[in-house]
Amino acid sequence: MNVLFLTSHLPFPPLSGGRLREFELLRRLGRRHQIEVCAVTRTLEYDRGHLERMRTFASVNLFESPPFGVINSDMTTASSFLRSRSASAEATAFVKSRLAGGGVDLVHCEGFYMHGLTEATSVPVFVMEQNIEYHVWPNEADRIRAEELEVWRRATYCGALTEEDAALMRCAIGPQRVLISFNGSDHSTTFETDHYPLPAEFPRGNPVVLCPGNFAYPPTYEAGVAMCTTIGPAILDSVPDGRVILVGNESERLAPLAEHPSIEIHGRVSSLEPYYAAASVVACPLSLGGGIKIKLLEALVRGCAIVTTDVGRQGLEDAPLVIANGSQTFAAQVVRLLLDLDARTVLSQRALVFGALLPKWDAAAEQLHECWMRTVRARRASVTIAHQ
Repeated sequence: MNVLFLTSHLPFPPLSGGRLREFELLRRLGRRHQIEVCAVTRTLEYDRGHLERMRTFASVNLFESPPFGVINSDMTTASSFLRSRSASAEATAFVKSRLAGGGVDLVHCEGFYMHGLTEATSVPVFVMEQNIEYHVWPNEADRIRAEELEVWRRATYCGALTEEDAALMRCAIGPQRVLISFNGSDHSTTFETDHYPLPAEFPRGNPVVLCPGNFAYPPTYEAGVAMCTTIGPAILDSVPDGRVILVGNESERLAPLAEHPSIEIHGRVSSLEPYYAAASVVACPLSLGGGIKIKLLEALVRGCAIVTTDVGRQGLEDAPLVIANGSQTFAAQVVRLLLDLDARTVLSQRALVFGALLPKWDAAAEQLHECWMRTVRARRASVTIAHQ
């Protein structure tokens, strides 16, 4: 099957949960489908340097995202920033030519905002929502909700990561056209690239509170701000020999806020494995967000003791996580685990058992394949009925 895959970034290197998901799925699905990626990216030059890894399993076309605040002539000022940043006239023309030329069996939109590139088409369209975006962006919630609902109704089928998100989508467009496409958990956190520095070495003994993430993503950045300014200092007041470490994409942005000498910013590194191995507690103090958090899957698989929030727990309601909302409560729960080895060990063992039962990426790829096939069959069935 020939699949045109529309996304807002090059999936490699997997700097974020979304990129990692796309990379792990596409490199598997590329063995059984002809996949052509169309990416409207804000980091065009950087992405050009990583094309070869993607080209081992997909053809790739990169287009530059419009500059911030610039909206193409075919967009209205009422569009959300999510849709506006993907409104590339060049990408739209490319997609139009591909669809007009025939040979495309399915369009996959990774996010409702990519659907704007397709215009009207008879080709079946699968829209994958890693998050319900209007929950993530409260300042534009009404505008984004209207756009999401419009796209869900127009798509052949839609996908969600969690049953909670799927239930919301089914209420909006009916139960028949919403499918689950879950994440895997058995990926390495060592990047296949020489662009990043080696990870830090960790001497044994000192308690380590680890906060990993993609800090270019505003909800994760806000969590990082809390770790640097309120949660981290409160933890270190009670555990003065501890270290609080923030690591991941654009974590350097937090350096000016990390005034406590035991709060460390490590930036991008070539592997997170030593960090998870050294972590006494993994902290994920998200107050906004949606979907399933890849970093929590990574931490569970590695048997880490985890403190997160109700937002962080989404999609992992049965996982052995300590839930704490609010900075003071969050810090207190981290301190409790740091000071109670027995409680931390029990939580770690439960995480390891739970992590072993999480889906693998091969199963996740098979599930997405089935979503694609159901989408194509549904469109064929509707065309047959229309011609009877």
